[in-house]
Amino acid sequence: MTCVCVSHGHRDHLGDAIALCQKTGALLIACPEICAFAARHGIEYEKQSYGLNIGGTWRRDPLAVTMVQAFHTSEIQGPAYRADRTLDPGGGACGFMLRFDRWTVYFTGDTGIFGDMALLTQIYHPHLVILPIGGKYTMGPIEAAWALGLMRPPLAIPCHYDTFADQRVDLAEFRRLVAERSPQTEVICLAPGAKYRLADA
Repeated sequence: MTCVCVSHGHRDHLGDAIALCQKTGALLIACPEICAFAARHGIEYEKQSYGLNIGGTWRRDPLAVTMVQAFHTSEIQGPAYRADRTLDPGGGACGFMLRFDRWTVYFTGDTGIFGDMALLTQIYHPHLVILPIGGKYTMGPIEAAWALGLMRPPLAIPCHYDTFADQRVDLAEFRRLVAERSPQTEVICLAPGAKYRLADA
């Protein structure tokens, strides 16, 4: 089964998730508040959605999706927000551990650094960590490098950066910071639309 995981209600993450689920029949995995919001827009609650909270897991071999904590805001920026900045309750922000037969991918969501990233690594042993480095609405390069130092994964993909003109990220400097904190981590920087096959790692 195809699933769409939504970490929080902001428009750059909820985005086209509802429309994609409607078009493809994919299962929406998110917190109950986002699933309830989606139910008002055509995604049948607990039929085409699966609500989780922190620590909960959805399983369908060969995939297990576990919701983990993130530190971020999460009100829903839906159609009303586009019209007049009205927000819907969004529950809490989260990240996801995506566990396959061979690999575990940790998508941290739009979070700041937190010490329990080390504990999550002890539990789930992620091979690849996808984490933000933008420094405005998420942690920046310094904090992200320290976060990788807590986790020490083999691979990391930075995201959520260079969105704002006054918040440009020097990727070479980020690589240097990661090399100091987590020298075994290979940083993979992807251009928009680019792909990376984890099986090739």
